[in-house]
Amino acid sequence: MNRTAFIFDDVSITPDRQIGCHSHPQWELSEVICGSGLRTIGDCTEPMSEGEIILIPPNIAHVWHFDPTHTDSNGNIANISIFFESQTLDALANALPEMAPHIGRLKSQTRAVSYIGEQRERIAALLAEMRVASPIERAAEFLKLIEAMAETDGCIPAGRSNSMSRTQRRLENVRIYCSCNYAREITLNEVAAHVGMNKSAFCTFMRRQTGMSLSEYVNDLRLSRAMEMLLNSDRTIASVAYDAGFANITYFNRLFKSKFNQTPKSVRMNKIDPELRSYVEEQIIPRYAEFDKAHQADHVNMVIAQSLKLASSLADIDRNMAYAAAAFHDLGLVNGRENHHVDSRRILENDEFIKAHFSAEQIRLMGEAVEDHRASKSGRPRNVYGLIVAEADRFIDGETIIRRAIQYGLRNYPQLDREGHFERTVGHLTNKYGPDGYLKIWLPQSDNAARLDRLRRLIADPAAIRALFDRIYNEETNN
Repeated sequence: MNRTAFIFDDVSITPDRQIGCHSHPQWELSEVICGSGLRTIGDCTEPMSEGEIILIPPNIAHVWHFDPTHTDSNGNIANISIFFESQTLDALANALPEMAPHIGRLKSQTRAVSYIGEQRERIAALLAEMRVASPIERAAEFLKLIEAMAETDGCIPAGRSNSMSRTQRRLENVRIYCSCNYAREITLNEVAAHVGMNKSAFCTFMRRQTGMSLSEYVNDLRLSRAMEMLLNSDRTIASVAYDAGFANITYFNRLFKSKFNQTPKSVRMNKIDPELRSYVEEQIIPRYAEFDKAHQADHVNMVIAQSLKLASSLADIDRNMAYAAAAFHDLGLVNGRENHHVDSRRILENDEFIKAHFSAEQIRLMGEAVEDHRASKSGRPRNVYGLIVAEADRFIDGETIIRRAIQYGLRNYPQLDREGHFERTVGHLTNKYGPDGYLKIWLPQSDNAARLDRLRRLIADPAAIRALFDRIYNEETNN
């Protein structure tokens, strides 16, 4: 990268040629043009979808696992990536003082983020222009891109690798290594060597930190990948098992039934109806473009993905119902926020497509689920679909929650000083997320259970929460 300020990489390749888990000292901005699947960035593994745009700070390990069934007509996935050095940003800040505030905000970013709403659309438009631009025109667009990337308020956290203890970092290295190599045989010796431990100590470490042996841990990863392939492709069950790393189909079926309480065959029979998926993607999700930045298409896609993930972990769930309820859950925002949950139910129950494809009883259950999803609702949702959508609609991340609390406080309580804002923020965290807080985890198997546990540990650590508050408060007040 010595001869250019940045590298613009416009790639179209078959899914199997995507690079494995890696990290590098450059910043990376990536847009998925065609493709879907799973992405792992630092400490976070989540579904990815076409159109998402991710910013990854330097030295955070990451890998994209593309679904081989979601390609273009040539069998390729496509993405745009831009790579640039921190030194490039420093040089631009010195040469163009007008850029310094934007560059300062950008360089303060320590976690990967997924852009949403208008910000995502703005960056996507700039990347589209850069695809057809000359090198000198791209340089001009790059300056606009820096300004756009620096605005990360409201973005969805997508992973970080900082502030980990030695134990956490070692466990993260195990997770990334196994996630990248689960399709082949993984030996105890090689993973122990990878994290710098002898075999005996590593076995104790795994059991203590995960409650599983290495083989159990790897099989758990393989089963999750198999579930994803069963739901998102038409490949045979045997093919899915082999590609997930299982050589014995009988053994695969037994482990799968034990983990998910259903057989691979029953999962295959309960895929999302293609007609329903087309209707939601073409007629429902685009309506979210009318709403505020926190409730754009990125938000509903996240809720859909999390709902389907939760549905896969429960027995006797109609995935089509979970999918539809998640898709409609916030449409009532068209009439304002106060009664949006009630209006969303009315919209779902009056939708002609829904009435033609679901029974009256199914529509009633989905309607209750949509109405019961609201986070401020004190009572338990009336049915399991309500539990799923309510849980999927949450994203518990300590840094995001603290930042939003500070932003709210600065807007609505300008008379408070730093200590006043700190007390208000900690009070909000304790009242909502503390051990006696009003927030409830409806489904213990959701990712939110672990996230809430991490947040409670943060709340209980005065030094850690103070340091995080001060950093974010400084960023917000300096901005």
